[in-house]
Amino acid sequence: MGADVDAICRGAGLSIVELEDPDARISFESALRLSLASADAVSDPAFGLHVAARYTPGVFGLLDYLAHSSQTLGEAITRLSRYNRLLQDAAETLLEIEGEHAVIWQRELDGVWMPPPVIENAMANLVVIGRVLTGGRMAPVEVTFRHPAPDYAGEHERIFQTRVRFEAERDAVVLGARDLDLPVTNADPGLCSILDRHAQKLLDGLPQVARFRARVRELCAGLLKDGTANAARVAQKLEMSERTLRRRLKEEGTTFDELVDDLRRAMTQHYLDYPDMSLEQIAFMVGYSEASAFRRAFRRWYGVSPASYRRDRNGRAGGK
Repeated sequence: MGADVDAICRGAGLSIVELEDPDARISFESALRLSLASADAVSDPAFGLHVAARYTPGVFGLLDYLAHSSQTLGEAITRLSRYNRLLQDAAETLLEIEGEHAVIWQRELDGVWMPPPVIENAMANLVVIGRVLTGGRMAPVEVTFRHPAPDYAGEHERIFQTRVRFEAERDAVVLGARDLDLPVTNADPGLCSILDRHAQKLLDGLPQVARFRARVRELCAGLLKDGTANAARVAQKLEMSERTLRRRLKEEGTTFDELVDDLRRAMTQHYLDYPDMSLEQIAFMVGYSEASAFRRAFRRWYGVSPASYRRDRNGRAGGK
């Protein structure tokens, strides 16, 4: 898309070397910063959708090859769900049969919150990859999102080519249950069996999920708007000393201040999608008692004032 990838990575606190290492894992907060910085760099509010639309087989590594060697779409989805943790620990993908429909939906884990562009990317990946696997025969009944309809909702209709419903109860792709029996065009049962064993071995070898950091993040999310998301209050809720809280977070590769700052930035992105919310209201919801402190933090995150950012963001969305 013509952006300076090195600059984007530096802005997210990462390096190209880290991202090119197939065995490396980065924190969810770093991945989120990278996604949001990328969308800003190319001035594209529909960035998540557009990245999914550019999918090429193999980009997701082992999981891609497992899907492409499965015999049916249902088997491919089941494998993607089973081995999802090879890609990320922030959410799980679930497949449920509800009458004549098969529902593929995503559920965040341990209080993690994902901004709309990230959710949109995940749902679009499912649809785009499903079409590739089945030679274009997969046809979703509908796609649903929990967040409000954005200004670029026309892009959802173009990419999903089906009914898209916002402010729904979950983020999901709904298929006819019979679609699960669609054959995968390049199925290879022998290869799939080998890849299955390899994927399970990798899954068994993954480190334990950083559940403590996720629990702290969840508590902070509930305390922010009350202005009590401080280390002492969170430590009290966890029935430990503040010193122990900070030590355990350090063991999981972060600090309390970094965690709260990342959470505030992510929640700010979420509230910016609600045009009726004033900047003062957003500042309060993310834990700032004074708008001036919120403006300083916002300028540190994005290099501009929140008013300018929202104005430019709305202008870009309107132009698309």
